[in-house]
Amino acid sequence: MVKDQISVSVIMITYKHEGFIAEAIDGVLMQECDFEVELIIADDCSPDKTSLIVSKYIETHPKGQWIKYTRHEHNKGMMPNFIWALEQAKGKYIALCEGDDYWISDKKLQLQSDFLDSNLNFSTCFSACQMVDKNGNPITILPTFNFKKPRHTLLDLIEQDSFMATSTIMFRANLFDYFPEVFYSLRNGCDWTLNVLNAEHGDIAYIDELVSVYRSASGEDAWTSKPIYHIYKDAIKINLAFNKYFDHKYNTIFNNKITNYHYLISKDYL
Repeated sequence: MVKDQISVSVIMITYKHEGFIAEAIDGVLMQECDFEVELIIADDCSPDKTSLIVSKYIETHPKGQWIKYTRHEHNKGMMPNFIWALEQAKGKYIALCEGDDYWISDKKLQLQSDFLDSNLNFSTCFSACQMVDKNGNPITILPTFNFKKPRHTLLDLIEQDSFMATSTIMFRANLFDYFPEVFYSLRNGCDWTLNVLNAEHGDIAYIDELVSVYRSASGEDAWTSKPIYHIYKDAIKINLAFNKYFDHKYNTIFNNKITNYHYLISKDYL
């Protein structure tokens, strides 16, 4: 390997995570691996002390040189910030950890990188995580038992939506050229959108190791804290877009899902 050549880029989007960002950064910087890593932190103009916390890590931590930090001058929104961060990555593999989640295994990157090195037919791999509430109390282990099979396909993702915790994912970089335009306006579903686009180029592996902690409803920007109708409306938008993207190859599946989301919205209103 060429010295200083990046093998894994870690993407960490953050907004108002001053109470969590240190733990997220610690989980990345504790990684023990035999390759070069970069940690791209994309701060969507947080009005809190996030920037001060990150700057201290850059200045004082022994692995502070891993961190590439940008605080946007104006709020871009979750999806545009996420896509911007992905575009900065130089690694052959990309791992995700949002600013309110964190890793608990110091072998997370080595384990998943080794797998992708040895299994060229897979585009993505993911592992298990502990889901906790906003106070840090354990809720459950993800994924659920039925998703712990070693191999998943594109069709599994289309049928089941998200079954991978974002903070456990690693995938090959540059598998597709662009995000369809509709996805820039989404407030939810960033990871599922990305996973589907990647799964066109290889299957998904589950590695049965507990590697991270996912905080449920940790703040106003958390997926689990958003009004449910916003989540369902974005789900409808995503599925309509993907039905068109795949030239209606999976028309029955997408239409059934869209119908169900309309039903859930109606039920929520009632």
